[in-house]
Amino acid sequence: MTTKEIPDSTEPILEEIEPETVKIESERKQFGSPTLKEIPSNLLPVEDSACQHCRVAVWLVRMDEEDNPELRCWCRLLNAFSYTAQEQKPIVLCDGIYFKPR
Repeated sequence: MTTKEIPDSTEPILEEIEPETVKIESERKQFGSPTLKEIPSNLLPVEDSACQHCRVAVWLVRMDEEDNPELRCWCRLLNAFSYTAQEQKPIVLCDGIYFKPR
């Protein structure tokens, strides 16, 4: 049985991975929700989120109890709301953005 040497630095590894990571990030950002493109800017999330570029996210606007429009996002993978106007804690990283809907 032989033991492989562990490299002293991860820099060469990161240099090899970086171009592919940039390519994936660029492809991910190409998709934008049609609903988010149509709603007034005051309803948009303050921070950019993974859900805004996700093909399996379902963005919707519904009326709240006082008949004010409320933005929500339903994640078809988590089977839960991933964003609501009341709880503005966006998901910043998620593997779901790499899924293609059926």
